[in-house]
Amino acid sequence: MAMPQNDNQTTASSKLRVFISYSRKDIEFADRLDASLRAAGITTLIDRTEIYAFEDWWKRIKALIAQADAIVFVVSPDAVASDVCGKEIQYAASLNKRLAPIVWRRVPDGHLPPELARLNFLFFDEEAFYDLSFVSLAEALRSKIDWVRLHTEFGQVAEAWNVGKRTNGFLLRSPRLEEAERWIASRPENAPVPTAVTQAFIAASRGGATRRRNALVGSLAAGLIVTAGLAIYAVLQQKAAVENARVANEQKENNWTTGSRSAAKAAQTLLLDDRAPLAAAITLEGLPVRNERPRVQETYKTLERALRADRSITALTVSGENLLSAAFSPDGSRIAAGTNAGNLIVWNVETFQREQYIKTGNVDLTEVEFSPDGKLAIVAGGKVPGAWDIATGSKVTNFPILDREFARTARFSSDGTRVALGYNSNRAEMRDGKDGHLLFEMHGPADFEAAYKARTAKGTWGDAGVADPIVMAVEHATFQMFGGMSDVMFSPDGKVLAVAGAADAAE
Repeated sequence: MAMPQNDNQTTASSKLRVFISYSRKDIEFADRLDASLRAAGITTLIDRTEIYAFEDWWKRIKALIAQADAIVFVVSPDAVASDVCGKEIQYAASLNKRLAPIVWRRVPDGHLPPELARLNFLFFDEEAFYDLSFVSLAEALRSKIDWVRLHTEFGQVAEAWNVGKRTNGFLLRSPRLEEAERWIASRPENAPVPTAVTQAFIAASRGGATRRRNALVGSLAAGLIVTAGLAIYAVLQQKAAVENARVANEQKENNWTTGSRSAAKAAQTLLLDDRAPLAAAITLEGLPVRNERPRVQETYKTLERALRADRSITALTVSGENLLSAAFSPDGSRIAAGTNAGNLIVWNVETFQREQYIKTGNVDLTEVEFSPDGKLAIVAGGKVPGAWDIATGSKVTNFPILDREFARTARFSSDGTRVALGYNSNRAEMRDGKDGHLLFEMHGPADFEAAYKARTAKGTWGDAGVADPIVMAVEHATFQMFGGMSDVMFSPDGKVLAVAGAADAAE
């Protein structure tokens, strides 16, 4: 059973606050845990005062649980059997508090409350491992603490709003409202989900802000209507009202223009600090919404700069060429791409600056792969397969230049000593990765007529005895383009080579 905090106990909002739930028979262990947590700079919500009135006590316990960032439950047979401890856990779970069960005395399987049974446990039932277990507990409690602390803070305000019959006086306003919306949208993985009350509270706060804005706009509109009504009694007053409206609109447009330019100026400062995503977000505020805000040139120019500087949306293009294949280097520092013009292009991932533009003498580089050490890149898709040095741009491994076939695919072995090549003629090779000499060769069926007869005999095109010229032409083109060794792949240990292709095209 956890007890209330002493009146003279300090709860520092800047510290992690932990509520300890335990049974009276585990009080000695709870004292020790309390001292360890305090020594680690963690505020504990626990006390030794007597219970005088249960209702008053439970009200205080609920308040302490609401204040806590995490709930540590000391698992023991007595704690599991305690109605009070069970009530504490149920209330903490209703607030979606982070629960941290630690085992002091073991409990038979199936006896744990369902709120705890699904969680991972830390074990403190062996004295020799107490210090090690406590380090793990402290690290777990501090994990994602900034987000969890806001979970506690917004949860308390939301609960007060809910208890207060959800009156508007509790609702959040700018900029606190925007902070709450960013917080609820940035929940880390495995962090406690905000309660339904908290979510409803933030949604109601946004609704209140929208209503206040609409009321302000409505009051301005009502003012204009009143002015127009008075103008009925005199032409001069009517003209004055029209002029006032025009001036008001001009002033509003001027204010919007000033605001857009201020946002663009702030974004330009952020760009100098290399904070492009935030700069883009701020600049977006200056764009026209439903044609109510004038177009400001500075806004569009700054937004274009921010989007270009935001590396998360960088587009890698080559003028006049199409990128047909791409690969990351093993360390992720470079991207290599093959183009339809047979050029191998290498970019630096950090700066997205082009480092190499290598003319391989091929066309249609349909595959690019880095060597395991990231120093070489092998290309396929043309008649001049080979490996190129990424640093110098020079060709370091030569394979035979092809005449009536082309290399469809190429792969390095895991140690980089061998290269496997697959050809459109339904042939595969294994070559030395250094000098390119042939180590092994295998052939699939190359006879198109046999392949066609095998397919038609299986009912693919109907009567095997009919040779439709159009069907033959389509089948022949398909065999030439897709019937070859369409892929080769080494096993991770480099001992097995898998080959994909039309191995069963002929019988």
